[in-house]
Amino acid sequence: MHEEQAEQPIRSYQDALKLFCDYITSPYYQWPEVCEARFGTHPVQVCHEWNTVAHLTDYEGRPGRRRRCPSSEGAVRQGRP
Repeated sequence: MHEEQAEQPIRSYQDALKLFCDYITSPYYQWPEVCEARFGTHPVQVCHEWNTVAHLTDYEGRPGRRRRCPSSEGAVRQGRP
């Protein structure tokens, strides 16, 4: 396993799985019907509040790697979006 991959928070994996499940369970994309016809069952969401890592802090990255974003205050004061 690469060092970069090992350092990623587990929540990023959970978020990816949750988004995939949101997609595959959405009636908008018709995957539930396709899965029911092909496999005899439908997909379900498996990531819930009670079985995933909670977001406990505002920032979970490494402080030394955090870049400051340019402030938009000046643009707002000058009437620009």
